[in-house]
Amino acid sequence: MDKLRFAIMYLLSLETINQSEVEAVEAALPSADSASRSNIVDWAEKLYGQSISAVTPGVKNLLSSDQQLAVARTVEALTDGKPNPETDSYLILDARASKSGSIDNSYVKGPFEEAIVFMIGGGNYIEYSSLQELSQRQEMVNNIIYGATEILTGTELVEQLGELGQKMGLR
Repeated sequence: MDKLRFAIMYLLSLETINQSEVEAVEAALPSADSASRSNIVDWAEKLYGQSISAVTPGVKNLLSSDQQLAVARTVEALTDGKPNPETDSYLILDARASKSGSIDNSYVKGPFEEAIVFMIGGGNYIEYSSLQELSQRQEMVNNIIYGATEILTGTELVEQLGELGQKMGLR
């Protein structure tokens, strides 16, 4: 497991990716004695038709992107209290709102100082980090609580991907 993670982190940390270096890492992984490794790589190749060398630049761009994640953009739009067509259909629960029972977001004037974000399904550190950066960058949002049905460690993620590979009939 650690050898697989090390290989992935090594490839992601390179400024420029030399094809021969990627091929050497790919060739070394089968002998790394990681049962999940073959399932994960085979699953990715079957699903996307790409090897590690083709996927690595895309992952590097995702992780190092200065663009704001969708969850952070949504929270920012909701907390600033301004009309936004992307978030107009969202239900906003505000304890300060009247108890009339009608669901009318016209009373929402914003900005909000606190937000609770809960992801149905898996959550991840990148989303959490993006929300923390939003909280630090914006003066109006003081506190953002992030939760998810499940937040996996790296080991748990690789194990789940390995199980998925087995269920798909890959090794």
